[in-house]
Amino acid sequence: MEPVTVLKSEYKKYTDEEQNKSAVCEISSALGTAIVEAMQKAGVASVPTAGDNAIKISLSAGGKEYLIASINYNFDLHLQPGETAIYCTNATGTAVQAKTHYKQDGTVENTGTAINLNGSDKSFVTHAELDSALQTLVNALNTHIHPTPSGPSSPPSEAGTIPSPGIGLFTLDISSSATTTVKTGG
Repeated sequence: MEPVTVLKSEYKKYTDEEQNKSAVCEISSALGTAIVEAMQKAGVASVPTAGDNAIKISLSAGGKEYLIASINYNFDLHLQPGETAIYCTNATGTAVQAKTHYKQDGTVENTGTAINLNGSDKSFVTHAELDSALQTLVNALNTHIHPTPSGPSSPPSEAGTIPSPGIGLFTLDISSSATTTVKTGG
């Protein structure tokens, strides 16, 4: 096992015989430079950035070398005991671009410029935006008038009065549709 520094890396086939791509890194250590494959936990893939510190192991069978862990010390992710964060950086590894933070209290916090859920062709409407638009519609319905032979009608009034017998004013309450488990700042 040997501490190393990542010089550069890219997501590609490690050798021509490989079926799939992985993170392939050029590393530097006290023993010189080498090209190694970054072995990662199944289900998680990343490409280390230049300057990341890492651990390299050599296997006696086949003489293959692997990068087994890397860390970028450029940021403090502000994690508490029991918390986990998954994040990505810019290409130089100097700024966090997006992060999912799993907090002690069960909250999952996402930061980034956008979150695309199953594509990006539909928009998410917040409760406040929808309620405001619907209340504007209700107000328009409650204040509308009609042209009549004797002049414009009056807006609708309380139920059972002229000119809209039995209809009255419209109301709309969507407060029970507000979610408390999915929140957004945008």
